[in-house]
Amino acid sequence: MIKTKELTDYIYAYKKRNATEHGTCNSFLETMKACENNFFSRANYMPGHITASSFVITPKGDFLLLIFHKTLQRWLQPGGHIEPDDTSLENAAARELLEETNIAPPFHCLGLLDLDIHTIPKKKEQPEHLHFDMRFLFVSDKKTIKAGSDASNAKWVSVAKLTPKNSDESILRALRKTPKLLK
Repeated sequence: MIKTKELTDYIYAYKKRNATEHGTCNSFLETMKACENNFFSRANYMPGHITASSFVITPKGDFLLLIFHKTLQRWLQPGGHIEPDDTSLENAAARELLEETNIAPPFHCLGLLDLDIHTIPKKKEQPEHLHFDMRFLFVSDKKTIKAGSDASNAKWVSVAKLTPKNSDESILRALRKTPKLLK
């Protein structure tokens, strides 16, 4: 089980590195307070819950791994819900990476890359709610990928070819931060 201290440590360290994103960091902290230590539960819809995802790039930083998300019908980074037996946020992101792309270690995590808050649309059994996503940067030279779980497809995409017209702005924002962690 992931400890509250790990989550708050990541958020405060991120807040210190990203002065323009204090509002996002504060939203994460306010959600934690409102959820009364139940902020990882996928059953928490008001306002939502913490999730973990993986931005996976090649060692040169020239390709990014994306999945086509079945529910959201968009190309996104692998990621999803925190499970009760996840031992850390980084491990949760790595587990989701394995489940959605079949990429297994060894790969290298460079740390927390980005925080993102996005809306998940209403489905039969769940109301519209927010995902407070902890996005970790991983480096992998694995070429073989295979879509699994929530992904209907997975592919390596040239970072140079990603634009506001063909990609989600939150992906582009996160990619702009990769040079800081690659140093």
